[in-house]
Amino acid sequence: MVDLVVGMAVFALVTAGVYQVFIPVLKFAHSTNERLAVQQDVRLAMDRMARDMRESDMSRLQVYPGGTAIGLVTARAGCSGAFTVDAASGRPLWQAMVYIVRDAPSGEVRRYCDTASTFYAPAPVTSGPYRVLAGNVQALTFTLNADSVTIDLHERTPRGDAERYIRTEFVPQND
Repeated sequence: MVDLVVGMAVFALVTAGVYQVFIPVLKFAHSTNERLAVQQDVRLAMDRMARDMRESDMSRLQVYPGGTAIGLVTARAGCSGAFTVDAASGRPLWQAMVYIVRDAPSGEVRRYCDTASTFYAPAPVTSGPYRVLAGNVQALTFTLNADSVTIDLHERTPRGDAERYIRTEFVPQND
């Protein structure tokens, strides 16, 4: 009986020791995964915005007051089809406007498509269907330079314990 009690006490001590090591390791792994998810989310959002901006026409690009929204022309049918070019001239066939907007209440960066025009509206279009480019965005700023656009994006994990800040400059490829 004594051996059984001693054995159980030793087992309890070993289990408590393993628990003391294992739980912090699990918390660290979870935190690392959240940080990686934020980093991946920011990178994907920037990649999606970069494609739209690189394919746009600088003369039809509008950064709206406050810098939290941008409108740009696209040669993609329905804003997501194949990039279309005029066969005779080799120039893009502008088909729609893309608006990238930070929705403050939800913290999302949204991409709206307006196929009614190929010139930017006085205010960004924020009605109708949209695609979420990033979530948990604390700040998004577009700055129009002479021949490029600078984007500052700041995103946090849902728990707020990890942040990612990125600044990128895009130069449209088409004229």
